[in-house]
Amino acid sequence: MQCALAIAVHSVVNHKYVGHFVMIVYYVLLLFAGQLGLEHNLYKFGNVPSTDYSDINGWGHFMPRVRAFQAYWGAASLLLLVAAYLMWTRGTVSSWRERG
Repeated sequence: MQCALAIAVHSVVNHKYVGHFVMIVYYVLLLFAGQLGLEHNLYKFGNVPSTDYSDINGWGHFMPRVRAFQAYWGAASLLLLVAAYLMWTRGTVSSWRERG
C-alpha cells in the first residue's frame, strides 16, 4: 500500500529527489504520529489493527474489523493509483495542464 502512495507522490511531484524527500518526511512523521496525537489507524496510511488469535475463539470478532480496514486502505490505494496514472508525465510535457 505504501508503494501506491510512493507512486502517487512521484507522479504528482514529477521530480525524483523531491519525491524521495517527501516519502522520507512521510516516514519520519509516521514515526512521531503518536506524539502528534495521530494514534488512530485511519490516520496512518495502510495501517491495519493488530489481531489476537485464540485457541478457543480462533480469530473471534476481530476479523471483520481487520477486513474492513483492509478494504478501506485497498480502495484508497486504488484511488491513488488512478490519480497517479492520470498525473503521469507523458513525453516531454511538464506542466500540470498539459499532463491530462
